[in-house]
Amino acid sequence: MNNTYTAISIGPIYKTFSEVRKSRELWGASYLFSYITRQIIEQMKSKGLPILPFYPDDPSSEIDGLGAGFFSDRIIYQGDIKNEIEEIKNDIFNKLSTYSGTLTGNDQKLPEEYLKNYIRITVITFTLPVELQTGKNENNIVLVANKLLDSAELQEKYYQDITDINWRAGIDHLNGKIFYKQAFTSRQNFLFPSLLEIATDDFRKINKKDFQSLVKNNLNKKSNNSKEQNKQDSENQKKFINELKESFKQRLTFRPYHKYVAVVEADGDNIGATIAAIGSDADKIKKFSEALFNFSQKATKKISKYGGKPVYSGGDDLLFFAPIATMTLDKDGNVMPTLKSIFGLLKEIDEIFKKNVVENVNLKDLYQKDGSEIILVKEPTLSFGVSDSYYKFPLNESRDTAHHLLRDEAKKGDKNKVCFQLRKHSGQSFPVTVDKNKTESYKLFLKLMSEIPLDKELVTSIIFKLRINHLLLNQIANDKNRLYLFFNQEFDVDLTAPKNNKENFIKDVVDYYYQLAKDFPYDNIPLPEKETEADKSNIGKLYSTLRFMKHLIDENDE
Repeated sequence: MNNTYTAISIGPIYKTFSEVRKSRELWGASYLFSYITRQIIEQMKSKGLPILPFYPDDPSSEIDGLGAGFFSDRIIYQGDIKNEIEEIKNDIFNKLSTYSGTLTGNDQKLPEEYLKNYIRITVITFTLPVELQTGKNENNIVLVANKLLDSAELQEKYYQDITDINWRAGIDHLNGKIFYKQAFTSRQNFLFPSLLEIATDDFRKINKKDFQSLVKNNLNKKSNNSKEQNKQDSENQKKFINELKESFKQRLTFRPYHKYVAVVEADGDNIGATIAAIGSDADKIKKFSEALFNFSQKATKKISKYGGKPVYSGGDDLLFFAPIATMTLDKDGNVMPTLKSIFGLLKEIDEIFKKNVVENVNLKDLYQKDGSEIILVKEPTLSFGVSDSYYKFPLNESRDTAHHLLRDEAKKGDKNKVCFQLRKHSGQSFPVTVDKNKTESYKLFLKLMSEIPLDKELVTSIIFKLRINHLLLNQIANDKNRLYLFFNQEFDVDLTAPKNNKENFIKDVVDYYYQLAKDFPYDNIPLPEKETEADKSNIGKLYSTLRFMKHLIDENDE
């Protein structure tokens, strides 16, 4: 058996992301690395396919046209192919340089020598077992590859700064000449949608032709002076919103949430435990990689159906833009008096992950209990970081916030959380953290977020009652009967037998608060005196949830 392997990593990803300003630039910067991975795999097909990542039999029919990069920044091959990779690298850099410039000249072309120094393609070979720690040999293929690549990357030198290089223009040219054609099988003059287009996707669903006409005639208008494009973009956006309101005023109300867009980053939890269990079984690694690929393919389709735009969908990692809420339509296509939030989409992505990975016929034995009812490997889950901000807010900051929420909050402790932050146009922001491990309170949260009533007076009134009565509500949080009695008196309802949508909504709010008190007993504390103070209380969780709802149903951005 051949115990020699070649591992490859491609970067720098986050440094490149920091250079972008627009949605299409972030998409292109991300797709660049997926494209490089794909080029390496395709040019190496005569030598065989990698162990990681999974490569489909017919990518043109299975992933092209779905609008996302599917290939990770790390590749593992069996055997020593280091010399072949070095030859392929030169071909890739030449192609990227050629297509990054204009058709009429090289004034905006990314120099090939620059690309060779900036883009890092690290290649190492190793033979198992490897002594990663003194006196301890390691046979886990993926673990060894990742450890050695991490070490090699720290020792490599590459351009730290992008200076005197029109990187953003280069990405735009690569998008138009290569990336869009592959990822979207696109027509000529296609552009990845702006954040405002994504935020207003409700209107596209009402009438795609009218919506796209407004986009073409307003948002995509170019300035005669490239230095004035930012000013032109601002004017375009203002005109687009005004004409959208006027054109659709009889069909759909333009609300503040149509100016807000979510940047979502997701990552698998406990993936390392599965990899550790698989160890040196290359065949099982391939099956695990295939399961993750199938998940990402289906999740990408689900995101697009919701109205989102995938950026990267590789393995257990997702990065995408999405509207924070969508209108509800009945079976005849009529607009209903309720909204659905982005949290429903995240639930559907979770379900796809469970079906394609945890319940995968080739993997589910890993997560079964043994004779003593002990789980052999902890089931993988997904955690989410969601940054929701005004469409003009700097994209880099929104993406950084989503990354921070995911890495530093959602993946704390038992992981498997959704950490969400809404940053309003006024500068005010508030977080919502939902622990999916607490299944009962999570179900009630999703129920609230799946049918948000367009009744600002009702939601505002509940928020007001929570604020002024939080000390009392905290004291009776574990007594559902007393909670029902309080809200019955305050709203003149009977929550034991709700008669209409209003009463059902109030009951759902109370049930959610009661379940939070049961699931998080140590968080049964009053609200802090100042709204700016950090708040982990159960009533604070409900308060933030309702404030988010109010933001969605407002007709004016306060």
